Amino acid sequence: MHISLLFYSDTIAFLQAGPRQILGRAIANNDFLEALAKNKGSHHLSLFVSSDAELQYLSENCPYLKNNGVTLVPFCKARDYVQKKPVDVLHVLDNEVFKGLYFRDHVLKQNCAVTGITHTLGHDAWLKWMHMNALHRPQSFDRLICTSPTAISVLECMQESLPAALTAMPLEELPLGISKPDVLQTQGPINITGIDPEAFVFLYFGRLSPRSKVDLRPMIFLFKRLVQAAPKKLHLILAGARGNEDYPQELARIVSEEGLDQQVTIAPDVSDHDKKVVFARAQSFLAFSDNTQETFGLSILEAKAHGLAVVAANWNGYRNLIKDGEDGFLINTLAGEGQDIINRVAPVQLDLLNQLLLSQQVVIDLKHAEEICLKLVSDASCLQSVQDKAKEDAQNFYWPALLPRYLSLWEQLSQEAKQSAKHEAANVHLDFSKVFQSYPSQTFDPNLQVQTSARGDLALAGKANLEYYPGVEAYLDTKIIVGLLKSCAHKKNMTALFKEQVGVSEEDLRFQVLWLLKNDFLELV
Repeated sequence: MHISLLFYSDTIAFLQAGPRQILGRAIANNDFLEALAKNKGSHHLSLFVSSDAELQYLSENCPYLKNNGVTLVPFCKARDYVQKKPVDVLHVLDNEVFKGLYFRDHVLKQNCAVTGITHTLGHDAWLKWMHMNALHRPQSFDRLICTSPTAISVLECMQESLPAALTAMPLEELPLGISKPDVLQTQGPINITGIDPEAFVFLYFGRLSPRSKVDLRPMIFLFKRLVQAAPKKLHLILAGARGNEDYPQELARIVSEEGLDQQVTIAPDVSDHDKKVVFARAQSFLAFSDNTQETFGLSILEAKAHGLAVVAANWNGYRNLIKDGEDGFLINTLAGEGQDIINRVAPVQLDLLNQLLLSQQVVIDLKHAEEICLKLVSDASCLQSVQDKAKEDAQNFYWPALLPRYLSLWEQLSQEAKQSAKHEAANVHLDFSKVFQSYPSQTFDPNLQVQTSARGDLALAGKANLEYYPGVEAYLDTKIIVGLLKSCAHKKNMTALFKEQVGVSEEDLRFQVLWLLKNDFLELV
């Protein structure tokens, strides 16, 4: 079987993203490509690249390609190349399958199968990709590989909006994999400056950005709860690559205001060696995803591979990587049922702001998270059991174990393509709550009961600040928020609470209540 990969400029850029921890997509693509190159099956692998500069870059920076006989072919020579060696499968390392469909039908002019893979989901870009994929007439033997059941449900929902004349992209579920981690080899305890050697360490590792990854404020609020309740010393490490914002500085300010300077370490842009150190020092990994672009969770697999007890949001693809209570724990999430307030303006504003606004309507159940984290801290046998099972399960996601599933799918699709007759070579507005309804573990319910939390009482006393991210403040009203806090001094259900707020729309109130829950000013009872 001849497998070819389409490496256009954007794909190359993601392999050039810099340190491996900067972008999950870069890690996934590079590790996948290396595993495919090293696989000693009956297939031949070639890469079509868009320029000589990219060909040279791959030759110099990906030695595993040359060392394993992978052929690099410039676009301009692709047709001549496939005349001598026909392609069975053309794979695109992202969601833009239409580029592969175009390349097959107009460059290669061969009846091969075309596949692509999801890495992220969003609003603006996905509308374009979905329509472009459909406009390029995908065949029954083409596939967009979805990395989680959630991705399948989201794309099925999106494709329902396609005009009848367009062909929806056939979907297939296959997870991403990881390379076996290079674990720090050491004897004795690992000491990190500023961290008590006796402390139980929680770790977050990922992109430091509330717009494109996760809002870490609730994690800090949770950690304060843990410090006050835990029977032993605790430490939290927030590490990874900074986004375009000055988020590490923002996090440091919040940590200081919460009185946690000695218990929290913020480490942006850590080296590969320091990454190994923090993974080796931690006991538990926190993954509180709240962003709709997140469809899988490579960091969760990486943490499990290092033998950490993962405490993750019950959100999107995360829930498919953890057996709750066995090799990790899933924390309840709550999101709004209707998102008209965001839907109305989403098409004309930056998608990163859309993602931030949506994330501000996603609540991590901090009370639930506190219970789980305290159990891990206080129950050594439970911690060890979860760590052992996590490390064992991670092996199922190492690329050598996963790759046969990709090869089997490609073999099936290539046979279908060979048996098929030669084939001839629009604006949708999304309802966020409908498209992403499968992400949270529950949605907003009028019968939900809430009351002020300890942090909410502090806010009413003027001892805790109401702070809003830039771009979110227009959707929040301090007067309404204070009124809601006063009304919730005693527990209220949503119906009763909303009736008390005269002259305010239900969607505005829902936004305020979810924000208050998210930021630990209210809590579910």
